Amino acid sequence: MIHTRKGRRRHADWTNHFDNAIIDLMNGTIPEILHKSMVQTKPLSNIIKRENSFVIEMAIPGLTKDQININVDKDQLVISADEEHKLAEGETLTKSEFNYHKFDRRFNLGDNIDATNIEASFENGLLIITLHVKEEKDTTIKVDIK
Repeated sequence: MIHTRKGRRRHADWTNHFDNAIIDLMNGTIPEILHKSMVQTKPLSNIIKRENSFVIEMAIPGLTKDQININVDKDQLVISADEEHKLAEGETLTKSEFNYHKFDRRFNLGDNIDATNIEASFENGLLIITLHVKEEKDTTIKVDIK
């Protein structure tokens, strides 16, 4: 319950959220929350449109091609990895700005993409996926008049 200057009372559920945020700030957990939200956990990608294809370039440092999975699920291209990142004995991670060892990226495939003709290559931490556009078939049907 909040009392206003004019003596009116009103309910405010947002005060609990505000109070919790102040307590978190005083306990030092807000910077930890902000840091976690700033850690890049999904690889960044570029999508390039070409005349007869689309190319997805995805930066995935620290993984090998055997650790990356590429699948087509219904109308989505799914790129994922699920590898546990292990530190050597005696090592401690003091700062983490990226973690691509476990991710799942999905790209919607349009009706014009040939899902049976997808090519992928991986070199120096860069995954390149080529999505070929289906050839347009002439759908015009000539009807003869009798």
